[in-house]
This record gives sequence, structure tokens and C-alpha cells, in this order.
Amino acid sequence: MTVAVVDAPSEKQRPPYLSGFRQLADHVVDVQAVIAWSRPRSRTQSHHGFNGIEAEVVGQTVAWMLAK
Repeated sequence: MTVAVVDAPSEKQRPPYLSGFRQLADHVVDVQAVIAWSRPRSRTQSHHGFNGIEAEVVGQTVAWMLAK
């Protein structure tokens, strides 16, 4: 298992802070970048793979965001 703690982007560390950023498609792009970055660094990737879990989580998140 790989765990990533995603903090606010550096440009969102000052007012107006996140201002709904986590509800935008830009946040999904950032999370996808974190997943892509972590893949080659994960020991589980070489043994078990991700089994499509990250695609499911991102897909459901995008669907939820678009439904709003």
C-alpha cells in the first residue's frame, strides 16, 4: 500500500487559500499527477500492481464533481 498526503498547492498557501479548489477539475489533475509520480516509487507496484483502484477512485471523484 502506498499512502500520499496531498497538501494544498504552494500557490494556495495564502489568501484566498483553497477557495473551492478541491472541487475543481484542476484538483483531479493534481491527484492524478501524485498517483503517476508514486507508481514507480511504490514497492507494491512491482509485486501486486494497483488493480485499477486509483482509476476507480479518480473516476468516481470526477463523476461526483461533474454531477454537482
